[in-house]
Amino acid sequence: MSAPQSFPVPTEAALSEMLIARGFARRRPRVWTRGCAEVLQVVHLQRSQYDPDRRYLNFALWPLVWGAPPTPAESKMPFRTRAESLKARDMAGFFARIDGLTTLAHLAEALAQSDIAGLVSRDLRDLLSAEHPQAQ
Repeated sequence: MSAPQSFPVPTEAALSEMLIARGFARRRPRVWTRGCAEVLQVVHLQRSQYDPDRRYLNFALWPLVWGAPPTPAESKMPFRTRAESLKARDMAGFFARIDGLTTLAHLAEALAQSDIAGLVSRDLRDLLSAEHPQAQ
């Protein structure tokens, strides 16, 4: 028996329907993207390699000032996190949080206030420092 997930991740079909209704486009199996004001948002549904019933919801951003990303792969994005690290308890909270991360200023402020946690590349950290020093 698998351990309960800390974040209730919907099935792939249900997630796809929710994401498409919010302006995301499916780019590959289990990967959806949405262009926003200053960033490309990426949602990735990851399956556990150890437990077939366990799934993770990953979220990533790409700054559009860098042009188009070379790939929509979440693992190649300069900001990456899991739904739990966005302090979301359910899908409504997840969508509320990512709907508030549409610009670099939003990301810089959320990181500075520790509202979210995630992996931030050095290049993105430098960009955020240069463009939004007040949020540092």
